[in-house]
Amino acid sequence: MVMNGKKKGVGQVLLRKIAALADNIAHACPRWYLVLLTCLALCGYACILLFPVLTLVGAGILYDGFFGQGEVAGDGLMVWLLVVLLSAITSYRLIRMRLPLPVGGRLTAVTSPRLFGLVRELVSHYKRPGIDRIIVSGQYRLDVVKTPVWFLPVWSKNTLVIGLPVLQSLSPRSFRCAVARRLGQFSRKGNMLGNWLYQLQDVWWQYLGAFSSGKGIAYQPLRLLFSVYAPLYDAVSAPAMCRDELAADRYALETNDDWDLLEMICAEAVTRIFLERKYWPSIWHRVQLDPKTVPMPYSRMTPVLRARLYHGDLDRWLGMATQPEARGDRSVPALRERIENIGHMKCVLPRMPEKAAAGYFLGAGCKGIVSETDRRWYQSVINRKKRAGKRSGLQGAGSLLARMVRSLKKQHQDLCYEQLSSSLCSTIMR
Repeated sequence: MVMNGKKKGVGQVLLRKIAALADNIAHACPRWYLVLLTCLALCGYACILLFPVLTLVGAGILYDGFFGQGEVAGDGLMVWLLVVLLSAITSYRLIRMRLPLPVGGRLTAVTSPRLFGLVRELVSHYKRPGIDRIIVSGQYRLDVVKTPVWFLPVWSKNTLVIGLPVLQSLSPRSFRCAVARRLGQFSRKGNMLGNWLYQLQDVWWQYLGAFSSGKGIAYQPLRLLFSVYAPLYDAVSAPAMCRDELAADRYALETNDDWDLLEMICAEAVTRIFLERKYWPSIWHRVQLDPKTVPMPYSRMTPVLRARLYHGDLDRWLGMATQPEARGDRSVPALRERIENIGHMKCVLPRMPEKAAAGYFLGAGCKGIVSETDRRWYQSVINRKKRAGKRSGLQGAGSLLARMVRSLKKQHQDLCYEQLSSSLCSTIMR
């Protein structure tokens, strides 16, 4: 366990050094940085194609060795036979693998006509991407998740993932800006290379998750490859992702007023930091104090935002959002950088919407969606407690076994000492 921790620590330090080097190169030589990142992105495709290529190459070598005048013979043929068998099994599993779609409450045009109408309007303007599914999740996010439908990330199924906290905290006008910036970003109208590099960051993590959850030894080579490659690409691609996020804000200006976009950016930053530092810690504190309590965090979110944030210390939270440490992720631009990117110099205090986007765009099904999201969250808490209980049980069993082993070793040593002393005594008597 200690060695694993040391290995993880060394890996994290190495990734931080690589990330700092990538930041320096991106700042000093942006074009060379994009060239290097493109080469690294193509390495992901090479990792996926490695085993199918090994199968074909190995089959050709075996054919020449058995039926032709190949240079490989004897033990070399047996090694290649083993390589071909393992590569063929891995390639077969890879080709048949299907990546799971994002999980969440799926919306339909019948239950949420205004939301689907907004998406159709914006897609018709930006031309891309076509949205196949719209789901509501419990995280604070609004993203287009591209799930490859083949073993290579060439064709994808597009899912618009809308976090319920986004709908509960933004006004309908601000929510329109948020959807427009994301759909405009994925339209790749003037930044095709940058958005392709942006998309691959999430795609490689999807592959790693699929390989890690796959059963059988056939997935292990791919899991080992992507357990190194996905974090490496994540660390190196952060400057390109940050640049693509700024381009998304500029795309939103095509269909929205700059003041509406400014208010959305400020409201998003303030709400995110309030939820991370105040709201969710208080929810988890309540759960720890009383495990039987059911806090219903999404049902309470809008009233808490109205009372604690907008009618409370909004100035203080906005000031915290502008601090450099509030940025958190390197792939997300700082608040001031986003504001200056759209032609403004100062933040604005966002106004608490009289009617949140959740009620406007989700319609009559809003309460049911909120209740269902609460239920899924509570179920995840229960599952987490069960896993923690199993781990503590295993740790308890492991400590008991260790004590038993130590006791047996001590008994064995005492027995050896008794035998040794008796033999010495008998020798002296003789």
